[in-house]
Amino acid sequence: MTNSDRSLSKNELKKLVKLERKQAYSYGVVAKLEGREVSELFSAEGTPFLCIANAGSGAMGSIPFNHLCQVLASFEGYLEAKQSAYGRPYTFVKFTSVDCARAVKEKFHLKSTEHFEGRALFIEYVESAKSPFKEAKASQDSVPGLIFLEEFLTVGEEEQLLSELDSLPEWKYVNKRYVQHFGHAFDYKTKHVGDSSMTSSVNFPVFIQRILDRIAAELPQLPICNQVTVSKYPCGSGITSHVDTHSAFDAAIIILSLKSSVVMDFKSLKTKEIVSIELPRRSLAITTQESRYSWEHGIKERKTDLLPNGRVFERDERVSFTCRRILPDAICHCDWPQYCDRHVSTIAVESPVKQA
Repeated sequence: MTNSDRSLSKNELKKLVKLERKQAYSYGVVAKLEGREVSELFSAEGTPFLCIANAGSGAMGSIPFNHLCQVLASFEGYLEAKQSAYGRPYTFVKFTSVDCARAVKEKFHLKSTEHFEGRALFIEYVESAKSPFKEAKASQDSVPGLIFLEEFLTVGEEEQLLSELDSLPEWKYVNKRYVQHFGHAFDYKTKHVGDSSMTSSVNFPVFIQRILDRIAAELPQLPICNQVTVSKYPCGSGITSHVDTHSAFDAAIIILSLKSSVVMDFKSLKTKEIVSIELPRRSLAITTQESRYSWEHGIKERKTDLLPNGRVFERDERVSFTCRRILPDAICHCDWPQYCDRHVSTIAVESPVKQA
């Protein structure tokens, strides 16, 4: 306790002690989850990197992440905020200089402000060498073989397609999403062709055939798809990182995104490199070659997405069309045998299916 603390009233002193306990607890949580001592993670000297120990991903800690970023973006030199993985209750922030980071720390550290409805933030400098920030990669070119078409559909075409989807009966609930399979089913347990009982129809509805014809016309080099899964993802849901089984499906997996943009993470099986790419609504993404056979793809469970340029956007319910061609002989001849199921068996555990 400092001399200035001795001049505080009993009530003020009680609040100060409570705040210091919360601060120590928050720092302990960050250190434990990061696997480092507080003295190793935080820096007494100024750096361009800050850790906000009591404001995390989503709306944890009563501070929505998008609001946090909006406030930080109003300060000079703000570059990026990084949500910690798995909903951890803290955020790392990057600035162009020490002075810019210092301005934010001096404004909010242990101070109640109207920006966060009177809540004080716990902010510390982070050792530059311990910073979680790496050179951001967001270009589709960073994932070999990934083909990307923005605005594949017009706004009117998207609205019509969503209206036609609303007429479909009996959506099945699996893995926190609602699905319909056409032509053939997709098995979420094996990432293989599913049982015919899961198929909504062996024939494609007119509006799905219309999309497939459009894809074939604009991308004639791709296989003709005979299996389509339509999925409705409630806001905040995700997709477990995976590679579609090699022997089940042909050399391209086609993903059409509707109604909401989302960030999809691609992970190289060889280098473990992760590249996060925005899939805007109405866009078409196609995994071919390396991105098809030796990169996993998945979507994190969260309600907001942060792009490497610092832009934050909120998700909405997302609808996707995943189009595939089934290999009739179930034999893969790809050039990545070390990751192929003709040599390696990988079966993921999935949730049971429920009728909607």
